[in-house]
Amino acid sequence: MRSAAGLRSSSNFKYICRRSLFRSAMPPVNLIRWLHRLFFLDAPMGTGKTHCVREYLRANSWLSVLSITFRQSLARYLSSEFGLSCYLDNGFWAPDATAQRTRCVICLDSIGKLRPEAEPYDLIIIDECVFVQYHFLAGTITDRLPDVMRTFDRLLQDSGRVIYMQHRIPENYGHGRGQPWSRSAESKCGLHPMKVLTSRSSGGRTLTAYLASWYIWHFDRHAGRSTMPTVVFTTMAHHAGLLLSLLRKIATEHFGEEAASRIKGIWAGIQDDAWIRQFLAHPNTAVDQVDVLISTSVLQAGHSLDRYFRVSFDFLFRGVLSFREELQFTSRLRYIGRDDMAEYKFCWIPAGGAGARRAGQRRLKLDIEQTWPEGAARWGGRLHEHD
Repeated sequence: MRSAAGLRSSSNFKYICRRSLFRSAMPPVNLIRWLHRLFFLDAPMGTGKTHCVREYLRANSWLSVLSITFRQSLARYLSSEFGLSCYLDNGFWAPDATAQRTRCVICLDSIGKLRPEAEPYDLIIIDECVFVQYHFLAGTITDRLPDVMRTFDRLLQDSGRVIYMQHRIPENYGHGRGQPWSRSAESKCGLHPMKVLTSRSSGGRTLTAYLASWYIWHFDRHAGRSTMPTVVFTTMAHHAGLLLSLLRKIATEHFGEEAASRIKGIWAGIQDDAWIRQFLAHPNTAVDQVDVLISTSVLQAGHSLDRYFRVSFDFLFRGVLSFREELQFTSRLRYIGRDDMAEYKFCWIPAGGAGARRAGQRRLKLDIEQTWPEGAARWGGRLHEHD
């Protein structure tokens, strides 16, 4: 393993904040030429953060690498994307498996198992860094929190370089870590129009009926599949189960059992299913078997759906996820740089009282204005609300 000390420089405590407010593609990053130690890749989903780091890892295969995440499903996904071993692999923790742990992905919960005497990593990657930070407060590590924090702090201090990745990293995330040097790139792009239902009593039923109609309208009987692959996001597992049962029944009655088998669901209670494990590890290789994918927040930060699904329906029940989590959750489907998408994406957000945690019309508008300061209208974005 190459020593991390060799990568350090007099600019050890500088960091680079790479921030793109909205772009169509992220140019490649040559970290070797830069002397900075901390890097923040901040860009919308689908603009190439993972691709950028993957290409860097391929070009520098001699680096010892540790990628830290917060979910088992994300660990398997990043292991596949980055070409690293996964801490869930058989034999990973064996005493003689040091080569596997030289370039690996591990969940925050398990970093305490990394031996203190192990050599420092040349590079540490923290994808969805804000959510990794949130995970320190998760109930899964409460009894081991001091040990996890000590190990985490040691790994960061001893590493050669650290890359933080996420969309909309808070401005104060790097404060106290040195003088920043920022490099920004903007690319104007049209915002996809959205139809939002906010009716308390009937909005969810209305969108469900439209979802069923949409599926029937776009099913090609000759091909035996939908011409408009659909992803459905809902924040409640029992609602995901209801939608799965309803759409499979409709598919069976109209198009047969084979069509019903192409309607899939993913939520925590069934994620040990063989197909779901395959999908969570390699989401873009298994999608051809799907006409409608119904998912909860199991498919959240870190998982990107490339260019198969063409429309999304979002059911955001009030008080289940924070606004930041909702934003990440509903951003799994890529719209940037595509011209094959449905005219609208569809969303139901129940009406609520003041202070309710929900991504309502006003909050969505404010978020757009904060994310794209010159205003969504400049790019032709449209947001419609229907009661």
